[in-house]
Amino acid sequence: MLLVLTLSLFFQIQTDTVHVIVSDNDNVMGKIEENILKNIFRLHNKSSSSKLIYKLVKYRTYGASMNVFKTKSYKNKHRIFTINQVTITKEREKFYDFSTPYAPVKEVILAQKKVPFKPNASTRIGFLKFAVHAVSIKKLRKIKSFTPVPFETNKHMEQALIDKKVDFIYSENVSVWNSKVFRIVYTPAYQNGTGYGIMYPKGSSLKDVLDKYLIYYMKSAKFKQLVTRLYDKSVSEYFAKQLFIK
Repeated sequence: MLLVLTLSLFFQIQTDTVHVIVSDNDNVMGKIEENILKNIFRLHNKSSSSKLIYKLVKYRTYGASMNVFKTKSYKNKHRIFTINQVTITKEREKFYDFSTPYAPVKEVILAQKKVPFKPNASTRIGFLKFAVHAVSIKKLRKIKSFTPVPFETNKHMEQALIDKKVDFIYSENVSVWNSKVFRIVYTPAYQNGTGYGIMYPKGSSLKDVLDKYLIYYMKSAKFKQLVTRLYDKSVSEYFAKQLFIK
């Protein structure tokens, strides 16, 4: 009985659970993020005497997941993070720590076919109201006239474009990689961020613990093969060039 209790206490001390906040990202980038999660924890546990396991906490929308993360990150900053297609921005870096970027995304305007981007007051442009696009869309309105249409999820926004409920959507180049349905018609000069990164509470010890494994994995042949398989060779090469992965 004493031996069992001793072993139980040993494993409790050596194993910690990390809560990972995500939203329902049913797309290819979501699969890449799942793969990154599995591998950074695998690599950590392979080389460290202290073990980490992660528990996914999923929410339906991006906005809901971000609100929960903001609330919970104050209570347990060393055992929580979000990998949720979060763009690294200077404004967010004031309040949170970020990993090395794992996806080189750019903000773009998308349409269903290649058409000139010449909006007017009646042109409807969809955007995600809880994402960095909400900031970018305001800056775009200073130089171009159009009607912004907010959405809660990327899936609903893209479907609205397909159903012609909006004329364009303010999105990211990753949406083109996910689907051959959309075309990039305009790339704003103003870019609000530097790619997707894992977002940690400010001062979290997890960033330094896990970031080296993220970099190691992104430089591996496995990661390149994953991106090639889920997208194609050209996207894989784009990742390597933009993220300086050799």
